Amino acid sequence: RRTRRRNFNFREIIIFASGTGTIDITLTGVDGTTSLESFTVSGTQNKAYRLPTSLRAQDVIVDIASTATLQANPAPVLHRLRLGYTERETMAQ
Repeated sequence: RRTRRRNFNFREIIIFASGTGTIDITLTGVDGTTSLESFTVSGTQNKAYRLPTSLRAQDVIVDIASTATLQANPAPVLHRLRLGYTERETMAQ
């Protein structure tokens, strides 16, 4: 609910994950603008990964996809997600 009718400048995505494979984070604004960041995860311990991103949007949806490197192994586990952003002007209701 935090992003409803508000404009945001997303600057970075930070994840905490374990396992081996790829975690894709897609941010999608109500107007259809998107930003996709792919994290390569490797290790059995929960570890922080950070990537810059650039998206100006409102009413943002976050999609998460986790894929194993090898089909026989489990996909990486996402333990926590943080979005770095600044808020722009608020939309009228």
